[in-house]
Amino acid sequence: MLLATFASSLLEMRAPKDLIAFAQAIGMTPSEAKKSLQIVEKIIRRNKEKRKPEYVSEGIRIVE
Repeated sequence: MLLATFASSLLEMRAPKDLIAFAQAIGMTPSEAKKSLQIVEKIIRRNKEKRKPEYVSEGIRIVE
């Protein structure tokens, strides 16, 4: 399961602890809640890498 706020402004952002508490309130274990936030972080990092000019494909980079 993926858990994110999808906030469009800083005022809509929530702390990770708040999201974990919400996830636990809807029945997730603390471990599951933490993993759901880590998935979002991993997706964001991967997408940032894809935007770099040296990115060609997964595992392939332009090196000069």
